Amino acid sequence: MSEEFNETEMKIAPSLSIYPQDCDMLYSLDDETAGKIIKAAIGYYFAGEIPDLVGADFAIFSCFKKSIDISNSKYTELCLSKSRAAKRMHEIQKEQAEKAKKYDEMQG
Repeated sequence: MSEEFNETEMKIAPSLSIYPQDCDMLYSLDDETAGKIIKAAIGYYFAGEIPDLVGADFAIFSCFKKSIDISNSKYTELCLSKSRAAKRMHEIQKEQAEKAKKYDEMQG
């Protein structure tokens, strides 16, 4: 269950969110184009694939990409922060155990 955190690896946020400003753009599109852009965003989220879109379609996808990149960056920072905190806690517990052992040896 414990996974070593790789500080150089971007983590993927546990969810893909569609923000209100992105919804506004999608509502202005026909269903086929909106579907292409949503599928492109899903492909980017799961596999990092940059779609073969052009013009306005690519510009709209780029807004989704930016949101995904920001979410992943924030999630990576959260993971890094939690990893560092866990390491500090482990070090503190280890130090306390060593002090307790020395105390027991002195009493013993």
